[in-house]
Amino acid sequence: MGEGSDGSGVAGLVQAFLALANPWIQGASQASSGELAAGGDGLEPACVVAELAYGLDQLVSAYLDDQGLDVEAYGQVQQQVLIGLAEDLQMPADPVSDSVLLDANGDYDLHAVLDAYGTGLGDGEGGDSLDG
Repeated sequence: MGEGSDGSGVAGLVQAFLALANPWIQGASQASSGELAAGGDGLEPACVVAELAYGLDQLVSAYLDDQGLDVEAYGQVQQQVLIGLAEDLQMPADPVSDSVLLDANGDYDLHAVLDAYGTGLGDGEGGDSLDG
């Protein structure tokens, strides 16, 4: 799962996910801060997490196809992307603790990491900006 000089490695996947997720994250952040009118088009956190999970699945699947990797590599690639996302979550002034992001096996939990982004905790204040 090497890093290509063209950004096609796992770091490129993390950046692609952040670009894809940015509208969902911004919408969830606006909804949680009360910027959307009551009864408006507020996003439910579960919906945001589901959309983020779907987007991540599509990116990882496309990466496997592009790299000629078999489906067995999916979990490893996904875990590497989650590690990159978790590192981004730990960059802001109020970092998210690993204890809430890890599962019982010590791996980053897909839903915990995406929920942290979906609720606006991964707001890009760290080294990896959501703005690109």
